[in-house]
Amino acid sequence: KERLVVWLNEYWGPVVDRGIPFDRMPVYKHNVDKVRAMITIPELKQETFGEDIAQMLKARQTFDEAISSEGYTFMAKQRLTKIKKHIFEEIETSLEPA
Repeated sequence: KERLVVWLNEYWGPVVDRGIPFDRMPVYKHNVDKVRAMITIPELKQETFGEDIAQMLKARQTFDEAISSEGYTFMAKQRLTKIKKHIFEEIETSLEPA
């Protein structure tokens, strides 16, 4: 039986609909048995982290490509490293066998 990984992208704020957080929404409650993990991409400060992610995505780069690129400042690379670490830790933790 296949199970889903839900990605909650809080880039523009918490994932809510009419004040209801995702984990209390009917769509989630009706399908919770199909969900293996929920990975949260946290809300980030738009002027720094957000700009760095936007630049990376616009260039169609992976985290590693962006971090090793000459097109980013030292601080941007540090922020991208921090975001990558957070996301990868969430994936690793969420997908560990029960």
